[in-house]
Amino acid sequence: LHTTAAYYPETASPSQQTLAEQFIRSLGELYALGSREEFCLWMCEQHNAVNAKLGKPVFPCTLARLDARWRDGGARCDEEGAESSGPAID
Repeated sequence: LHTTAAYYPETASPSQQTLAEQFIRSLGELYALGSREEFCLWMCEQHNAVNAKLGKPVFPCTLARLDARWRDGGARCDEEGAESSGPAID
């Protein structure tokens, strides 16, 4: 997903915008993710698989921790100590 975004046009045509939106929407259909929590946890697990391959720390895949990061603006997964910054929210 990061690579797809990295190669996305600086100024996308209406057709490219539609295709990108369809791609993102299709992820839920392809992986039968029945809820926001399932989607969040699946995305975190995929991201952690890449981090593990790169020797980077993994982020705790709990909805509370993910919401604290992505909805409330907590520590980024690539910041040193991100997985243990602040009190546990589990």
